[in-house]
Amino acid sequence: VLHRYGNLWCTVYSNSMRPLMYRGDKVLVQNLDSSDLNAIRRGDIIVFKNGKSWVTHRIIGFRRIKTCVDYIEKGDANLDTTYLDRTSIIGIVRKIRSFQGAFDISQGRGKICQLLLTGVSLTSLHGWAVLSRLLMIKNNSHKWREYRQAFNKFITLIRIIIVNLFRKYQNTPDSVFPGGGEW
Repeated sequence: VLHRYGNLWCTVYSNSMRPLMYRGDKVLVQNLDSSDLNAIRRGDIIVFKNGKSWVTHRIIGFRRIKTCVDYIEKGDANLDTTYLDRTSIIGIVRKIRSFQGAFDISQGRGKICQLLLTGVSLTSLHGWAVLSRLLMIKNNSHKWREYRQAFNKFITLIRIIIVNLFRKYQNTPDSVFPGGGEW
C-alpha cells in the first residue's frame, strides 16, 4: 500500500518514542524507494521492518563499511541502539497526529524539535557510557539498573520539556493533512 500511494497513516504500537509519540498515535509515513535512501538524515524518524512488524525510531548516526552504509537507530525512550541496513527501511515519518493535536515534524519548528531530540538522544547514549564507567558500575548489577533508570528518567524530563515547547508553538490545523480526519 505504501509503495502504491507514496504516503500512509500508520498507528504507533509502543511508547519507545515517548514523549514525542505514544502508543495509539498516528504517523504519516512517506515511502522511500532505493534511490531516496540517501535522503535519510541524522534526526529523521523512520519506519523499518523488524521481523514481521514495523518499528518507528530515530536515526542518530551512520556507520560506513567500504561501500555499505548502516543506519544507527534508537527509540527516544530507550538507551539502546541497533544497526539497520538500507533494505529494512520503509519510510520517513513526516507528521504526527495524537490526542494533543497534529504536528508537522518535517520542516520549520518541527525540524528544530527533531534536531534537539536527536542531540538529547546522542547525549544520553554517550552520557550513560561515560557515567557508568566513572561510577565503575558492573553491567546488569542491581546498582547499574538503578542508576540507569534514574539517568533515563532525567533524560526523559529533558525530552518532555522540548516536546511540550514544540507542541505549544507548532499546532498544525487538520486541513493540512490529506483526507481530513480520516485515516
